[in-house]
Amino acid sequence: MHEELEIKLRLPPESLGRLGRVSLPGAVAGQRPATQRLRAVYFDTPDLVVRRSGFALRVRREGPRWIQSLKGGGGSAGGLHRRLEWESPVPRSEIDPGLLPQNGPGSVARSRKVRDALGPLFMTDITRRRRMLVFENGDRVEFSLDRGEIRSASAAAPVCEIELELKAGAPLRLYDVARALVRELPVRLEPDSKAERGYRLAGGSLRAPVKADDILLPGESTANDALKGILRACLAHLQANEDGMLEGGDVEYLHQMRVALRRMRSAFSAFNKLLPREVAEPQVREIKWLTSRLGAARDWDVFVTETLSRIPASGPWAASLEGFLAAAKFRQEKAVVLARDAVGSRRYQELLLGIGAWIAAEAWLEALDDEGRARMHQSAREFARAELERRHRKLVKGGEHLAALAPAERHRMRIAAKKLRYAGEFFSSLFPGKPARAYTSALGALQDVLGALNDAATTERLVRDVGGENANTSVVAAAGFAEGWVASETAHRVAHMEEIWEVFLKQKRFWK
Repeated sequence: MHEELEIKLRLPPESLGRLGRVSLPGAVAGQRPATQRLRAVYFDTPDLVVRRSGFALRVRREGPRWIQSLKGGGGSAGGLHRRLEWESPVPRSEIDPGLLPQNGPGSVARSRKVRDALGPLFMTDITRRRRMLVFENGDRVEFSLDRGEIRSASAAAPVCEIELELKAGAPLRLYDVARALVRELPVRLEPDSKAERGYRLAGGSLRAPVKADDILLPGESTANDALKGILRACLAHLQANEDGMLEGGDVEYLHQMRVALRRMRSAFSAFNKLLPREVAEPQVREIKWLTSRLGAARDWDVFVTETLSRIPASGPWAASLEGFLAAAKFRQEKAVVLARDAVGSRRYQELLLGIGAWIAAEAWLEALDDEGRARMHQSAREFARAELERRHRKLVKGGEHLAALAPAERHRMRIAAKKLRYAGEFFSSLFPGKPARAYTSALGALQDVLGALNDAATTERLVRDVGGENANTSVVAAAGFAEGWVASETAHRVAHMEEIWEVFLKQKRFWK
């Protein structure tokens, strides 16, 4: 068994001719390129037992040899794939369960029931051209260009990608090479393995919008460990929804990307007393840039698909509302185009690699004195207790006389509730049990109602935008009707906010 560390980059086939002209920083030598054909068959049961365990099982032909591999775990974030791999030679293109590890993921496929149900699901046929890059300090990176396809029984998908695999040295070297490629070629980080793409191809479906996974921090984690784990999870959440957003599918992809960015900003906020401002600020600045590009599109999506859909489109206002909706959809489409341009940009790729490299290098530690480094290496549980208590008290203080708060005050309270909720989700695995789930659930309900009130304030602005730029009198009249409708909904929500607040106040502080 060994751990594989690699970065994958999609490369448009029309840019292959430019690849040889890219200057890779620090590389002092490289083996002559070698070309190899790699054909692999992936196996699973009809109900995908192997995939559900988080692994992939394959037999791959490498020249005259057949190699059986069980590969997975670790995950992918910020471009860096971490996977465990067990390899064994086999005589033919068939799985030998007896060669799988007896414990852990291998045990899933060793049972007779699973073994008898295993069958080929999809295959890959790849021509790999690879060479070893050697650096002055001894780092070694295998640079591979893979071209070919993934095939299932009913479909095929092309592959043209660069794989950078770390053979010796620190992960930061992979980021250095990847960033050089991003600067000179129209490459994009590939968050999925060939196995993950093959499973989707065999299932005939795109990846559904992905919500944030639970963050599981080991009990012995330090604050430093927690920061890295949380940010990696946020990056993975962001990238998991990228393709769906660019392809123009469900608006939920955009929403989840925006949630991932909010969580990332909340993570930086949670650790801001430990992190030197000058070290964290460049990362936060790029996150704010992308948030601003996605935020406008999300506001218009909510306005068109949720808010306007609740307004009765009948009676004397029906024709006017139809014109108003058309004008709003036009603004929505423009905002979505700008958001896709941002996610499709080189700057977005540099953001992902920049934060990934920042995490890998632990850049903040060098900027800290001895006391600061000691605080970063304190128990994550101890740090979380203090941070959660501080944020809880701030929210409770801000919620006094809740119903009487002005919109600006409610907005500040919503931000405080959001940061507390995300901090609670980040650290809840350090305090397992029902109190943590009940607390974050009640806080989620509070955040939802405060978020709905904020959406109402945003809606008032968007209504004025549509009505103010339109000379059509019926559209202007419809804008007034829509604004009145939203104001009525807002009053109804405010009436129920106190009840939701009281439920939250009764929750046990799970970190105490």
